[in-house]
Amino acid sequence: MAIDLSMFYTVDEQGNQVELTRPETKSWFDVEQCINHHQGRNDAAVNRFIELYLLGIQWDWFESYKEWQEKCLQVEAYNASLQPDEEGITPEPMPLPAMPERPLSETVKEVRQREYQALRRAAYGETDSQFNEVFDTEDHGASRRAAIKTQYPK
Repeated sequence: MAIDLSMFYTVDEQGNQVELTRPETKSWFDVEQCINHHQGRNDAAVNRFIELYLLGIQWDWFESYKEWQEKCLQVEAYNASLQPDEEGITPEPMPLPAMPERPLSETVKEVRQREYQALRRAAYGETDSQFNEVFDTEDHGASRRAAIKTQYPK
């Protein structure tokens, strides 16, 4: 099975495959900082940070994939150099390392939904009564509470 690595390479004028330079990416900490800074007022900025975070996950995997390829070449070279000893016994070859698993490609919407649910549970509790109690304490209003509950169900 061939692995699609097209997001990491381009083709130059001579038709040679050239590895792209890793673009700027963001960490999850950066995304959280962006969310906290904008406080729900700039979804475009938060979405862009999430896109760059997801891009970084793919590039992190690609870098570990290249390291894995190098290790495989080293193991194959070592195994090819194995010679039988004076008794005619060839040492056991080294096993090839396991290929790193490529992370699933998520969408910004999937990340926002999953992470918002985790933040909601942390802020408002696991149960409806805890959720209602926090909203009543904070006096967010019944219409806001209903909107949150329908937009981001448990």
